[in-house]
Amino acid sequence: MSFGGMTALEAAYQLPEIKYAIALDPYFRPRWEEVLKDSNRFTLNKPYFIMNSELWHDNSCFTKDFPSWKAVCKFHKDSKKTGASWRFNTKLKNSDHINFMDLPMLFPLYFKHDGLIPKDC
Repeated sequence: MSFGGMTALEAAYQLPEIKYAIALDPYFRPRWEEVLKDSNRFTLNKPYFIMNSELWHDNSCFTKDFPSWKAVCKFHKDSKKTGASWRFNTKLKNSDHINFMDLPMLFPLYFKHDGLIPKDC
């Protein structure tokens, strides 16, 4: 699993010198309970762009034990209320967490064989 996306959001939340954040597939496991229970506890009043893969939130064994997508959407909704502009949260259809990595470009034969990237690419 990857903590990079959540680390970007957490760093932007805690450090005033960070002016914006870009997060790929944030793993909300460390913060999901406070996001869903308390609307103002973990919000980001800075610009951000969150890019989510469809399969990571819907089918991953790492996110099945908590409402991952619900936490991401609630974080986004609550953060929009803080007033800062330029906030985006998107989910890429038919994408998986591994699609955000460089490995498919470095080892295309392996990933085509495994079915992780389309055969016609």
